[in-house]
This record gives sequence, structure tokens and C-alpha cells, in this order.
Amino acid sequence: MKQYKVGMIGYGYWGKILLRYFRKHPGFNVKSIATRHPDRIKSDIPAGTIACLPDEIINDEEIDAVIIATPIGTHFEPAKKALDNGKHLFMEKPLTLNPEEAEQLARIARKNGLHIFTDYIFTFSPAILKMISLIEEGAVGKVTGSSFHVRQLGHFSKNNVYVDLGCHILSVLDLITPLNKLEFTRSDILSHDGFVETGVIGFRPAVGASSPDESRSKKSSTYKPDGITGIICLSFNHPIKERNMAIYGDLGTIVYDMMQEKPLQILHYGFDREKTRDPIEKKITYFDFDEFNTVKEVVDGFYRDLTGKFPSNLDMSMRVTEILQKFR
Repeated sequence: MKQYKVGMIGYGYWGKILLRYFRKHPGFNVKSIATRHPDRIKSDIPAGTIACLPDEIINDEEIDAVIIATPIGTHFEPAKKALDNGKHLFMEKPLTLNPEEAEQLARIARKNGLHIFTDYIFTFSPAILKMISLIEEGAVGKVTGSSFHVRQLGHFSKNNVYVDLGCHILSVLDLITPLNKLEFTRSDILSHDGFVETGVIGFRPAVGASSPDESRSKKSSTYKPDGITGIICLSFNHPIKERNMAIYGDLGTIVYDMMQEKPLQILHYGFDREKTRDPIEKKITYFDFDEFNTVKEVVDGFYRDLTGKFPSNLDMSMRVTEILQKFR
């Protein structure tokens, strides 16, 4: 197995989690970790790992790839320097805060034959990928609606909840229907010091987008909703951690709930609307998945991206950044 030598810039909450999984993967060798104050992390990082400044990783000719695990607003500068020095990138989500920076990074990467991979962890969830598969199989018929809830208490940051949490759902939504076929609205519910902590994103098919009935390929039986309606409820002020999604079709409903023992279910029901308002038949099928080791799949996805065995998520990352620009 080819092994890539990597360096990490940033060593906060998520950086420490990423480090654990990168060290476990046989395709990666974590050489060094960089922060602005490397002396402060020397006693905390694994033995044999070098603590250094960011530029030392960027200029290290032995480093093949750089993990950017810094706050969102600081992604661009070290990422650009790393690409200019011939290094692949593993980026914490979202890729950047504005589309112009994302496009510049993509342009450099493509010119130099380098890979940019963004850590959109929900798109590697086994249960969510099964949900996408069920949609494409037509398991609930024509999909016209959806609802998503990502709510928790904290982590408060200097970014709107749309950026910190909403980007996760946008990445999943792009798997269901391309984001550029949708139009979006926002409703700010609670703000503090100019940052939205609780809000709702609404979406619907963009003007001119074809209807879901038109999205079944003539060459394939795979069903791809070509624009759906829905809401995304996001909060840093909710007392209970929620990660759930519902996909509504004319033959049933798919429900994902990460906090449940069996996180995915599909509900089929029938009506005799002339006689009753209640379902006259109901069947629920449950699917059991491990939703708490998804970071392992993300890191392996990066390795497969580098080795040409997995499609890049760069275009999707750029679409998400384009939408987030509207919610900053």
C-alpha cells in the first residue's frame, strides 16, 4: 500500500479527532503538527510527531499532503501556500468562506495535478448513503419534500449557524439533487453579537428546473429528484442534540436519525382517502448502521481520492461554498 506523509495545521477539537484516525490508517504517516504556538502542544501530541509552525509543514519537501484543521476563516492562506508547494489538501469543512477563494484553490490544484478533499462527514455516513440509494431505487416513489434538523447546545463560534452546521446538510442535499437546481431563503430566529445561532433555511426548485418526473434517465432506472422543496432547521441553542432527516415521497417516507440505535427507517403506508384520514396499512423497515465511526470512512475516502479510486468531492464543496455565501 502506498503511504503518504502528511502534516496537520491546526490542533483544536476536530484536529485531535482527525489525528487519531489518520494515525490509524495504514496509508498515512503523520509527520508533524503545526500551530502558531508549537511549544504549547509538544507535551500533548503523540511521541515521534514534530510540533512546528505552519510554514515548516508547507515548506517540508517530505510532506505529500496537508490537513487544514484551522478555523474556517483561516483556511485559504495556508491552503494556497500548500498547493503552491505541490501538496494535496484535506480541508475541514467548509472549503472556504467565499466562492472566489474556493475557485482560486481549485484552479491551482487542477493546474498542478493536486487533490483537494473536504471533510463533509455526513456524505460518508453509511445510513445516509443507504438513504440516497433508497431514493435512487424509487423506494418511496416520487420525492417532492424533505426536512432536516441539526440542533445542539453550542459550540458557539464566530460563524453563523448556517456555516457551521448548515454546510453539513447542504452537502447531503447535493447528493439528492444538485444545489444549483434549487433556490434558497433564510429565516433568522436568534442572533447574538451579529451572528445567527438559530435559523431556518428554506429551499425549492429553482425557476426553470425540470420536475422530479423528468429526472429518471432514459438509459437507467435510477431516480434522481431534480429539485425538491424542504426546510433545514439549525440551532446552537437547542438542549437536545438532533441529527435527523426526512425524505417524503408519494409512496412513503425515509427517516434518518443518527441518535437512534437503528438510525434509518423507511415507512410505507396506504390510504383510502374516501373513507378515512388515517393510514389503512403501514409497514416500517429498519436499517442498522454504525454512525459513530464515520471519520474512519472520511479518512479512507481521502486516501482513495489520492489513489484514484474515489471521485473527488471538490465540485460539491464549491457548490456548498457558493450557497453559503448567501448566508454569511
